[in-house]
Amino acid sequence: MKFNLTNASIAVAVLLAFLIGYRCSFVWNEYGISHFFYPFSHANVFHLLANLVALLSFRKNVGIVAYIAAVAASFLPMNNTATMGLSAVLFAHIGATWAYSAGFYPMCRRILPFAVLIGLLPGVNFFIHIYSLFLGYIIMYSVYHLLKLKFL
Repeated sequence: MKFNLTNASIAVAVLLAFLIGYRCSFVWNEYGISHFFYPFSHANVFHLLANLVALLSFRKNVGIVAYIAAVAASFLPMNNTATMGLSAVLFAHIGATWAYSAGFYPMCRRILPFAVLIGLLPGVNFFIHIYSLFLGYIIMYSVYHLLKLKFL
């Protein structure tokens, strides 16, 4: 596996936030700064490790497009579950990567069922995963295909 310095840096920041006891979650109908910081907070060690393993398995950098999509997704209507964790950014990154390389229908066939299964786990906010996946795709498609800017 190729070592990715950017993703490793994100992992260190998230791990440090967990170790110092940083906890920040959002509820969709509340407007505040928590919408911008929830990806850095995790409910427990299992939640943290699952997200870090997924993050470090990506070959491409998780970039600003994924973060913007995850923050935007947090403002969309959803259930009133307190939400935290990096998984929304990870799903947005997956959507962005598919927009950059493979296309919409392959993403729906291969990734959407996985996103639905993750969202059905107890205590998991179903909507943030689905919204982030599609917003990551839409934002990257707009940037890459419509504006012809190349980055990721």
